Amino acid sequence: MRSVPLKVVLTAGLALGLFVLPGAASAQQALVYCPINLDRTGCDAIVTALTAGSTYPGGVGRGYDGTGGTVDLRSAELFAYTVFVVPSLADDSTSQPYGLLRDSVVVEHLRAALIGGVAVWSGTPDQGTTNRAEKDQLIQNLAHWAGASYAAAHGPGLVALLDLSENQDARYDWLRAITPTHLTSDLEVVAYDSVRALTP
Repeated sequence: MRSVPLKVVLTAGLALGLFVLPGAASAQQALVYCPINLDRTGCDAIVTALTAGSTYPGGVGRGYDGTGGTVDLRSAELFAYTVFVVPSLADDSTSQPYGLLRDSVVVEHLRAALIGGVAVWSGTPDQGTTNRAEKDQLIQNLAHWAGASYAAAHGPGLVALLDLSENQDARYDWLRAITPTHLTSDLEVVAYDSVRALTP
């Protein structure tokens, strides 16, 4: 996957960092988008990260088209899940791993269900082996934050990682379709010489 700096503007969830906001959810499962025949690397990493510990005693499922052991997103009971996580992927001229998220039936199904928190992370913690423990912790924290309002919202939250699609204008079009959030990407390259952790 290409490494292209990208800033994503979102009013809720971007300043999450490595801390966890308190909150208990009633659902016992997480669901990860997993285009198994196109790009499952990020999906597998996220499933591994979320399976660790006891946050999801009901398990962590893979959602796609019902093949290869995945849950069919066109008919799945999405309200049984605390959070839906979309890995960092990249559409190009030969492969469109985000394609099913643009399917009209899937869009309608997800848009009706995703009423919890929304966290968009401008990075790829689901990729690579370097600093794997820290990346897994970040994935866990993002999922916890997005799903923390399940008890009040009675529906899953959403975590979306970096969209590195070849067509820059089309990045996050699938996300705009399934959430009420108007999201844009900023292609300006910005470097920081230090970072500061935010605490509640």
